Amino acid sequence: MKIKKVALENFLSYGEKGEIEVGDLSLIVGPNGAGKTNLVRALTLLSKILAGQTVPDIQYYAHSPKEPFTVEVELELSDEEKKAVREWLALSLIWDYATVPHDLKSFSEFLAKHWENCAPPFSPTTHPASVVESVSLTLKFSTVSSMRLLLKAT
Repeated sequence: MKIKKVALENFLSYGEKGEIEVGDLSLIVGPNGAGKTNLVRALTLLSKILAGQTVPDIQYYAHSPKEPFTVEVELELSDEEKKAVREWLALSLIWDYATVPHDLKSFSEFLAKHWENCAPPFSPTTHPASVVESVSLTLKFSTVSSMRLLLKAT
């Protein structure tokens, strides 16, 4: 599995949508305050959520707290990884979860609960949005609006 692109919107210092293309060898360079650490924070947050870990301060990540934020990671899968994902995702899954304003219950707790109820056993770190040559996984979070995780096998 290889990261091809990361897109962030309303995430910490990324108010406007920003996209970072990732090659075979990529360096993150820039002046202080350019968003280097926040790029790593986005990947860490996504990793925690997909691993089912609790993220109690998820509302902290929004640049503008009244708007949802987006972390999108485009992955390139090997043929073996594509086959494994196709086997795990026999159908499309759409989960919606709306939070109450200022509710501290985290989205990751919600997601962890639903991973446990899925059959066959899933490995959350390998769930893409769609199984194609490149795969895009988008998670949108907000403390005051709906949250949606869309996983679709193609």
